[in-house]
Amino acid sequence: MSDPRQSFHRQLTHSGRWLRDRRKTIVRGVLIALIIAVFAIVNTFTPRLFNRGPDSWLNTMAIGLGIGCAIAQINLIALWAAMAPSTSVVRLPWALFLVVLMAYSFGIGIRQDNGTTNAIVTLGTVLFLAELIAQVPFWIESRRKGYQLAFIDDVDDATEIPVAKHAIAGGQFGIANMMIGTALLACSLALFRYAFASEESDSVAQNSMRVGHIVIVLIPIIVANMVFVVPSVWSAFRHTRSVRRLLALSVPFFVLFSAIQFIFYVLMFGSPGQEGAKSFVLLIVINTMQCVAVFGVILLLRQVGFTLAKRVPKPPAPPSMVDAH
Repeated sequence: MSDPRQSFHRQLTHSGRWLRDRRKTIVRGVLIALIIAVFAIVNTFTPRLFNRGPDSWLNTMAIGLGIGCAIAQINLIALWAAMAPSTSVVRLPWALFLVVLMAYSFGIGIRQDNGTTNAIVTLGTVLFLAELIAQVPFWIESRRKGYQLAFIDDVDDATEIPVAKHAIAGGQFGIANMMIGTALLACSLALFRYAFASEESDSVAQNSMRVGHIVIVLIPIIVANMVFVVPSVWSAFRHTRSVRRLLALSVPFFVLFSAIQFIFYVLMFGSPGQEGAKSFVLLIVINTMQCVAVFGVILLLRQVGFTLAKRVPKPPAPPSMVDAH
């Protein structure tokens, strides 16, 4: 017979572990909700600043911060879609829901600034395309090096990437998470269509032309994203010395790459004239802010147990009877 005291002690230990895990889950959920809320507020005010244009140095800085935050959100969603600890069936509905939520917050700002529904639809299309493009480097790293996000209670601050406790095939999210994400995506799409419905709309050709112009503008930003943001993600999960090294090298690279972007825009759209200095500073602020926002959010997530880990290698398949013979 088992000792009743030992049985009671095991039950007490199990209950304490369960409460501790639930507390950590709540803290993670609250932190993520706060991050999403802050980004949504910034998105709402960004269209107002953007429509005014860089009429002053202060407004130029504010526009750069807003656009940088938007690009940072796209990268964070792409990181989740490519490396969250579950299968694509669970990850993608949540990623699409966050993209729709992002477009919705921008749409509110555009409407408050007397913008048109066509502008909102164009922006939503661009956000979706940008999200697909931003996922590419994260998918490559996930497949090439076996990286995934994981929940590890004791975050390893060592230089080496720790090994995840759960294989990505098994996942740390289940069918319930997939159903919740799909339901949120469906509701957000319906709400988005209802809130921004309009009887007037441009033709498909006009919308495609508008999106094409924006994509041309985004090409240097996409290149900068791959040059700066992806290393920022890896460094945020690494040792503090790696972070300091990145910060020391980032400033001259920001200025140099912003100069290359500026030359590209001048060749494509002509000289900005007297606003050239402000346009150049705007590019520097955008490149800096997107990295700072991604870096800061990841550092916050690390404090609640998120880490970048190696996927558990799959065990080799047992030899078949045919191989045995």
